[in-house]
Amino acid sequence: MILFHDNAIGADFITENLAGDIIPVGLEEITVASIDHWMSVLAWGARQVLILNTDATAPTLTQMLKGELSLANSILDEMGQPQRISLIDPSMLNDLSSMLDISLDWPVIVPAAFASTTKRNTLFEAIDHLNSQAGEIDTCLSLNNIPFGKVSVNVEKCTLCMSCVAICPTVALQDGGDKPALYFIEQNCVQCGLCEAACPEKVISLIPQINFDKTVRQQQHTLKEEAPFECIRCGSAFATQSMVHRMLDMVGAHSAFSANIERLKMCGDCRVKDMFEDILQDPEKQLR
Repeated sequence: MILFHDNAIGADFITENLAGDIIPVGLEEITVASIDHWMSVLAWGARQVLILNTDATAPTLTQMLKGELSLANSILDEMGQPQRISLIDPSMLNDLSSMLDISLDWPVIVPAAFASTTKRNTLFEAIDHLNSQAGEIDTCLSLNNIPFGKVSVNVEKCTLCMSCVAICPTVALQDGGDKPALYFIEQNCVQCGLCEAACPEKVISLIPQINFDKTVRQQQHTLKEEAPFECIRCGSAFATQSMVHRMLDMVGAHSAFSANIERLKMCGDCRVKDMFEDILQDPEKQLR
């Protein structure tokens, strides 16, 4: 059993009376360790994690801590693990026997072999290992206000402008390189909402969840893919089909474009050439 405590006040409560199978771990403050640390400790073989909360912890940090704790135990509940993480206060230190006795009946976790890398990858490595030691579920746990989940795109209205890709801070959204496509990797998504805010068509929405299917969560998924629009003059690809059709729908009926609507279907070079050819064929336009 691991007991996290702060070095300011919490360390004073760690005495010789502490049970021998509890390993105290001192931190600058207890919120230095969060859900990725707790889950990793369990995955590496700890039976239980205790977090000693004292007056040294600011109320706002305590609130944050309780939120993370609720999420962690919800994840453990969903996969069929006991609630192995508990927040305690100093008054409980002298009577931990009941908590210790209960945990003795919990299933033993075979220690995982993964090494700690980034916070997110370490957390998911721990979750996947703990899941393999319990129900091995492949479902999704839907919760509000969590930094995990996926994005949903209205494919019919998306023009593949790639504004979402440009602003995504974790590369969860990716472009198709040489072909018009939008890809997504769920494990990278932090549900920041930047893609949703940046989308000019307003076709992106967020779905917060914990996906226990490791393969699906780590795969690159195609959100939208289409053939490029080819210039009607030279045949080179220069835009997406949906983007050109959207331009035609928006400005095609406008009087300013009625005579030259076909230029919207041309690449930039061909559009310029067509304009100059038109001018050369009309002396009056040259004077204007």
